[in-house]
Amino acid sequence: MTGGPAPSRPGPAGRSRVALAGLLLGLLAALGAAPGAAEAAGRAPPAGRPGAPDPGSAGAATGAGSLRQGSPAGAVQQQGPLGASIKRLVATGGGRAQATVALTGPAAEGVKLGPDAFSVTIGGRPAEVTRVEAPGAARTQVSALLLLDTSGSMKANDNIGRAKAAALRFVGQLEPGGRAGLLPFADRPAQASVLTSNGALLAPSIARLRAGGETALYDAVAAAAAALSRAPGERAVILLSDGADNRSLRTLDDAVAAAKRARVTVYAIGLSDSGASLPGDALTRLARQTGGRFVTTQGAELASLYTSLGQELYSQYLVEVEVPPGSEREAELVVTVRARQARASAHGVLLLPAAAPAPVGLDQQSVPGLRGIERQQALYVIAALMFTAVLLLAWALMSPLPGGGKSYRELRQRLSQYSLSSTLADDPPPPSALGSSELLGKAAQVAESLIRRTNLEESLLTRLELAGLKLRVAEFALLWLASGLVLPLLLLALSRNLLIAFAGALLGVLAPFALLVLKAARRQASFDEQLPDTLQLLSGALQAGHSLLQAIDTAAKEAGEPISIEFQRVLTEARLGMPLEEALDGMAKRMNSQDFEWTVMAVGLQRQIGGNLAELLNAVAQTMRERYSLKRQVRALSAEGRLSSVILSVLPFVMFFLLLMLNPTFLAPLYSTPLGFVMLSGAAVLMIIGILWMKKITDIEV
Repeated sequence: MTGGPAPSRPGPAGRSRVALAGLLLGLLAALGAAPGAAEAAGRAPPAGRPGAPDPGSAGAATGAGSLRQGSPAGAVQQQGPLGASIKRLVATGGGRAQATVALTGPAAEGVKLGPDAFSVTIGGRPAEVTRVEAPGAARTQVSALLLLDTSGSMKANDNIGRAKAAALRFVGQLEPGGRAGLLPFADRPAQASVLTSNGALLAPSIARLRAGGETALYDAVAAAAAALSRAPGERAVILLSDGADNRSLRTLDDAVAAAKRARVTVYAIGLSDSGASLPGDALTRLARQTGGRFVTTQGAELASLYTSLGQELYSQYLVEVEVPPGSEREAELVVTVRARQARASAHGVLLLPAAAPAPVGLDQQSVPGLRGIERQQALYVIAALMFTAVLLLAWALMSPLPGGGKSYRELRQRLSQYSLSSTLADDPPPPSALGSSELLGKAAQVAESLIRRTNLEESLLTRLELAGLKLRVAEFALLWLASGLVLPLLLLALSRNLLIAFAGALLGVLAPFALLVLKAARRQASFDEQLPDTLQLLSGALQAGHSLLQAIDTAAKEAGEPISIEFQRVLTEARLGMPLEEALDGMAKRMNSQDFEWTVMAVGLQRQIGGNLAELLNAVAQTMRERYSLKRQVRALSAEGRLSSVILSVLPFVMFFLLLMLNPTFLAPLYSTPLGFVMLSGAAVLMIIGILWMKKITDIEV
């Protein structure tokens, strides 16, 4: 391409001299320049074009500073034999970094470069290149969408024809792993074509393009981003426009946001020879904020520019380097590439992660939420507090209680002189459920003295009697404290996670009471199930001529647990002087049995008024059997509903804790933001209402 028409037409002699001069200049360029320089000289940029590199400079570095600001022209249009730009630059950990380097120019065509062709410096210090992956269909997958402006201004200088020729050239040179599509726009963006790896399928659509209308640039960018949102591999939009947006419903910010959401890189090309007002600032921002480039050109250079862009998209090398020790967190990385005696460099800024702590054992790992107290001074204070707490606990266990009585052995020795047995003083104290350790006995006494100061003793005693556990209230309190302290400490030592330890603390505190309630409910259900048969046994004994006390003695011997144990206790209380009605009423209250309360009421009325108690007990037993049969039938019919209510009640909590342990960042906004706290509180209230509602629906009283 020549620089422009001559002012006058030369004669034959002049034409010969011009041809001879051109031949000599061509021979000199071929001998003195690097391979490819003659081709570069043959398509030199027009005069006055800013940013074009020197065609004779083999080391012209395109894409310098690509990760920071982007070169306006030289980053995309390659005039020298070799150009390089950094597409991605990340620190991969382990003291290594990876750079994706795109190569352009004749020197990069048809060659596969190895590690020896790359040299890297980080912060001015050389870095060792450990691995280089060449482009290929297995690694380089590119989805490119040609976004062509077909507004009326593209008719100038036949730019629409040149744009179609450049697009045909681009789709005709697709590399393996590459797919392309077409989206023309004027007053509004057209429907994007399906991405294909066969460029011949796009040729008819490109050939049918006609110029006319206004320019909806930003709407077209948003439509292109939506079309590429699910495309595989690298997503690129090659935007060609010659005028400012005057028809879009969206703004520039909307277009940039849509491209970022779809992870689309925009390569913007502005035609400067159409006479329209070119929005250079808007296109520069659009390209820079999406990781692409912006270049201004003329219609005659579109074909070579599209070829260079295609080469840049498909000639991407993955270069892995070893980061020199002691490098700054923000260091300049320079990649120098040598290919066919040509040389090019690309610059970027490498952001290194914060220095990771040295690997430590499980016992030295930092506990989440406890980093503030793991300093040396804080550890000294914690150790002193723990020593003081252990000392106070030992003193409380070893010293006698204030105002407390003597030990069991001392009391037995003082009472031995009034006993008929000489060995009474040497009898060991009765073992408790926790064993015969004197230390545990003192601990139980301390716990009992603390419980007596509260209102929990009577309630816990009733629960223990109902569950049939041979434990004192103090002994159960010790087991409860041990469960609430030992389990979370054990989980904290094993997992080093405060959330798991907190869950263990909740489990340790609630589990003893849950087991107590469960055992009491099972014992009560067993008592109610045995009651009709036991009443039938009492009725038979009364009909045989036994007294009521003798009938109860028979039931205590013949019936099974737990009703036999309770009747044995009634007999003991009656023989010690308690009225039989009061002993039976105490049994009904201990077992929390409404049916037995009615039985005791019937026995009391019979003893006051008279009548046939055997027939009365027989009728009561028959009524209870029918009632229990109906209750079992209702329970069977409502089993599905009860199971559904249990699953719906437990499932949200299980999923919450699983996500909290497996993916805590997903749930972090719920407990780290004010809106999250409001949502959690609302969810908790709704869950409580739902659980109570389902329980009310499925709990049918008979």
